[in-house]
Amino acid sequence: MSQLLMLPSGLAADLAARSWQHIAIGESRAEVYRLTQSGKLDLILKALIRDPLHSLCGETARLRWLKDRAPVPDVVDFIQDSSRDFLLMSALPGADAANSALPPDSIVNLLADALRELHAVPIDDCPFRHLIDDCVMESKVRLDAGQVDNTNFDSANLGRNPADLYGEMLATRPASEATAFTHGDFCLPNVIITEGRLSGFIDVGRAGIGDPYRDLALIGRSLDRNLGNGWADRFLSRYGLKDPDPARLRYFRLIDEFF
Repeated sequence: MSQLLMLPSGLAADLAARSWQHIAIGESRAEVYRLTQSGKLDLILKALIRDPLHSLCGETARLRWLKDRAPVPDVVDFIQDSSRDFLLMSALPGADAANSALPPDSIVNLLADALRELHAVPIDDCPFRHLIDDCVMESKVRLDAGQVDNTNFDSANLGRNPADLYGEMLATRPASEATAFTHGDFCLPNVIITEGRLSGFIDVGRAGIGDPYRDLALIGRSLDRNLGNGWADRFLSRYGLKDPDPARLRYFRLIDEFF
């Protein structure tokens, strides 16, 4: 396969007998492939051109920390060459929630229960932080580096100057924040379902200690996109949030425009 020519020699040799399937769903900068071989478990390979703002080191560290704490892929190998990162993982069984055959109400219930459990992961020894201060600081770094894609903003923000959005982020910052272990990009394509139950979480490169509204804001948008309007309220009720704060939901969607 031509993809093998792009790999470090040791990794290419290990994967030479496998068939490759490109995975296009999601908005990751990385190239993602499912690697199959008869009689062996499927693997997932992520390959990323590394730069000061983008690396697979953080995702690898989070996967290793989450092992035995939450259902995530196992890290099989992590290799860096002079310009690229290669993260080889076990493939979780099943399909992502955006492509699940379950009826919408079952998907919503499963996602809400899964997020509640993820938010309950103990954070006493968690080394990863994504509190508001951290998000604002990283947003400014991305803004100054010209790394904010305003063509991918939510419809309400399309056409706006990223610097103006950053100013709004500073001006509308909540007065307080809660803390929990958060996924950071909790959306339907990042939750794997098998046989009607949770298989696990993927794309955890932004996971860490943060405000639960980080995840609640993004899943509401993802539900609207994938299942249609009206499911976010059901999700929040099932999750256990009876009186959601619309301003906090908007705020964390605003932060996400910079990532």
